[in-house]
Amino acid sequence: AKADKLAAQEAKKLQQQAKADKLAAQEAKKLQLEADKEAKLLQQQAKAEKLAAQEAKKLQLEQEKAQKEVDKLDKLNDKKVQKEPKKS
Repeated sequence: AKADKLAAQEAKKLQQQAKADKLAAQEAKKLQLEADKEAKLLQQQAKAEKLAAQEAKKLQLEQEKAQKEVDKLDKLNDKKVQKEPKKS
């Protein structure tokens, strides 16, 4: 009877241990999922920032091109103004 009692206690202990292990595994899985979600968000954010940087660079190049165009037109205007006889 004593052996049965010990065996029962041992079985109960193992059951509790198994339950604890299962909970720990579930918790670990939950944390893993959260970490994955967080990583995905950060990846998306990084992608968005990269795209934004590319866009900004493109706009800057376009602006520089436009500025050169304006400068060119200004020079042409200056030449025209110089060619025209001054009205007194």
